[in-house]
Amino acid sequence: MQEHSHRPYSNMTFILTFYFIFCTVLCSTFAISVRLSGSSSMTDYFAYGRVEINYNGTWGTVCDRLMDDDEATVVCKMLGYQYGIAIKNAKYGKGTGPVILDRAYCKSFHKSLDECSSLSFATNCSHNQDAGVACNIRLAGKASIRTSAAYGRVEVNYNGSWGTVCDDNWDSNEARVVCTMFGYSGGVALTESLFGAGNGPVWLNNVSCCSSAKDLSQCNHIGWGNVTMMFSPRYNNSSWYCNHYNDNAGVICYDLETYINKTESVCPANMACWILFGTVLLILFTLTTVIAKQFKRRKAASSSVSMTTDDMTPERNTNDNRAYTVTPNEGAMDEKERQMLVRLKEIEASKVKLMQRISIYRRNKMLDKRLDKVEMDMAILKNEAISLQGRINL
Repeated sequence: MQEHSHRPYSNMTFILTFYFIFCTVLCSTFAISVRLSGSSSMTDYFAYGRVEINYNGTWGTVCDRLMDDDEATVVCKMLGYQYGIAIKNAKYGKGTGPVILDRAYCKSFHKSLDECSSLSFATNCSHNQDAGVACNIRLAGKASIRTSAAYGRVEVNYNGSWGTVCDDNWDSNEARVVCTMFGYSGGVALTESLFGAGNGPVWLNNVSCCSSAKDLSQCNHIGWGNVTMMFSPRYNNSSWYCNHYNDNAGVICYDLETYINKTESVCPANMACWILFGTVLLILFTLTTVIAKQFKRRKAASSSVSMTTDDMTPERNTNDNRAYTVTPNEGAMDEKERQMLVRLKEIEASKVKLMQRISIYRRNKMLDKRLDKVEMDMAILKNEAISLQGRINL
């Protein structure tokens, strides 16, 4: 009877031992490691490239079907970075071998793909859907990332905080580097916070990239966060404070290969293809110019709402006033001429107020339509003044 009383405990020990061994083997079998391949780069601050995972000893790619920024952040954490965004449609090149992972549901707080739920390793994706990631950089504001183009305010993550890039010295070289990080072959630099004002710190300024730079950390700059007061050649050697409302850098990224492939598929390799290709680039440049002008006008209008003509005293164009100032002999006038003289004085007073408005609108870069209307009113008053002077007996 005593042996029978110990038999349940022996069975439980055997079951627990078997379960522990089974879990150990299973967990080691399903362990996932990750790397970046294709047109990739990994430095101390940034990383980007095609995602490849090792599953059961085999390296393969990841389908981008259900991959979003949460899954990208988990991949970047596995590589030693803090945040990531998903780049789809094989922007970093097509992989080889199997497409191993079809889907995974991750949360940004997960530290590894092993922790994500609903991992699916049976896939019917092709390498045209190979997923990529860009770590510690993103496009924000009024932004969009598509297969053939992307645009937005450039933001970088440093020490766990997102911040902007100041637009001093920001040109096509820097835009090319940023767009390369997102998988595009070319880019256009935009300045003056055209994609909206950011928040948080301004991490980088006076960024200067050479042709060999693969990400912004390989470009020259004045240091992370050292942007409060600095030399800026745009403002005549004076110190300048980079702020979010006027100085955030942005980019428009495009992919030349996309346009070239489209032209090759519809026409032979002759002059017509180059004409079509040049037309596409011209349209892209025109759209960039239009977008820049629209953002500038909106920003100028919003920054001048609180300003009125009563609380400012702009410089007056005294030379313009002298041509319409008269000092007639009022004693020699009849009643009709006196009335015209009163009207002429009213015109002079109205003209001064209109000149104040014109000066305010010009200094604060108001919308052209408001400035045109005031200048038209000024021209009407001047013509009326000239007519009255000719009719008054001076």
